[in-house]
Amino acid sequence: MLTGALSRYLLDPVGIAILILVGAVIAEHYKRHRLARGLVIGTLAFLTAFAVLPVDDMLARPLESRYPRPALPARVDGIVVLNSNLGPAITASRGVIPEKGGLVRMLAGAELARRYPRARVVFSGIVQREEPLRGVEIASVRDFFRAEGIAPDRIVIEDRSVDTGTNLRFTKALVKPKPGEHWVLVTSAMHLPRAMAVTRNLSWTMIPWASDYETTAGWHLRSLKAPSDGLMTVDHALHEWIGRLIYVLTGRA
Repeated sequence: MLTGALSRYLLDPVGIAILILVGAVIAEHYKRHRLARGLVIGTLAFLTAFAVLPVDDMLARPLESRYPRPALPARVDGIVVLNSNLGPAITASRGVIPEKGGLVRMLAGAELARRYPRARVVFSGIVQREEPLRGVEIASVRDFFRAEGIAPDRIVIEDRSVDTGTNLRFTKALVKPKPGEHWVLVTSAMHLPRAMAVTRNLSWTMIPWASDYETTAGWHLRSLKAPSDGLMTVDHALHEWIGRLIYVLTGRA
């Protein structure tokens, strides 16, 4: 968990800027004034580029365009929804699931489940490992699908995985898909390329289904975003590009 949190921090554009500014403070302390000024100016240029220029679109759009929503078959045997983080601490405190990527994925999964009433519905990846938040997260999943009209006996929860690779490996072992079955993989458009690379590595043919997007389908002039919006998209895209590279290098994709 500590390694994952550290990698997320080091890949975050704001985290990188903070580290550079720490370097500037250290340089100033040791009277390296020119180096300190250069680091501060470089940090400002770095943040401005990521926040104002369309760097976020350049990084995210190729990922999100890789798997457009396809035509679905007449029969679907199973639907796998990959969790991102349902925010069980907020749910435990406030009584509602917060508006996050995981909730949008669940909405897309529930829509498909109503469209294919015979399909099994698998929610893969309970993020929390410790009680009571683990129990809150599992209960939130069951309550959500029940509220969406999905019968409880259709819901399968895979609760051992810690990342995309184990999400799909453990899910396949749990549901044991048969040859000829049609399984749909539901996750964000930006996450689909890495997730689909894992399914190919597992020899599990799945239909990609994007639950949500952060970019438009084509290039166009856009209104100026809030700087934090651009930085968040850059963060998500970098996480996917580097995550895919790591998966390839480690033989998981």
